[in-house]
Amino acid sequence: MGQPNGAYVFAAGAVAGIVEGLSIQPLELVKTRFQINPSAPMQLFPTLQEIVREGGLRQLYRGGLPEIAGLVPRASAALSTLEFSKRTFRAWSPTHQLEMRHAYAAGALSGVSEAIAFSPFQVIKVRLMAKEHLGRYKNTADCLQKVVQNEGVKALAIGLGPTLFRNCIW
Repeated sequence: MGQPNGAYVFAAGAVAGIVEGLSIQPLELVKTRFQINPSAPMQLFPTLQEIVREGGLRQLYRGGLPEIAGLVPRASAALSTLEFSKRTFRAWSPTHQLEMRHAYAAGALSGVSEAIAFSPFQVIKVRLMAKEHLGRYKNTADCLQKVVQNEGVKALAIGLGPTLFRNCIW
């Protein structure tokens, strides 16, 4: 059986990222609200209703552009890195089999590329989703510009350390 073409793997990751983003965005918004407001009651349906009252059904996708846009490089980076790493480790093996330790290493490398590709999008998404920031940013581009201008490019990596740890261990 032949190995999938690299462009095919990358495209499959991109499509998977878009589908994932569109389907989970409302729940991602609710999760982010719960994380930002830990003292608020964590009730799914009342929170969804509150979000819809704030701005209609479109409000369920507030912060969705950076989320969905970020899922494309995230999934593409993860799948491409995993596939490339597995191929490389197989080529290094005298039996051309993927050993367990190499499978783990390929997964960890995949997690690193995923985290690096997705972290800036996550920062912007959280800023746009936070109830405290409603009205502060006009759109995704405005949020990105203001974060970089006011906090520097390093602000786009907030949370990268724990994400790398989680991705490499998990």
